[in-house]
Amino acid sequence: MLAAGVLAAGTVLTAGGAATAGPAAARQVVCGLQPYFWVTVGSVNYYLGTPNKLSSGAAAILKPSQNSTTAWDVCRSPGKWPYLENRGLALTSPSPAPART
Repeated sequence: MLAAGVLAAGTVLTAGGAATAGPAAARQVVCGLQPYFWVTVGSVNYYLGTPNKLSSGAAAILKPSQNSTTAWDVCRSPGKWPYLENRGLALTSPSPAPART
């Protein structure tokens, strides 16, 4: 199972995992490359993509061909980790499970 989703571009994830939006953060983002990411099963490549009808919170999915829904921009904000973006939405992962004490 692919555990990833997409959030609106310009959404900034804070250290606590909360999402906030702000035009200042979006202006500083630099994107480029548009690589494809895939896995091969047997002799078939499946590409990481987004649903055709894209919405914030949608799950990332695997698709059998390359197209605009499987091309990812690599983006970076100053002082932040790079992230992947497709058609204006950023690839995210679910929060890790809380630590056991």
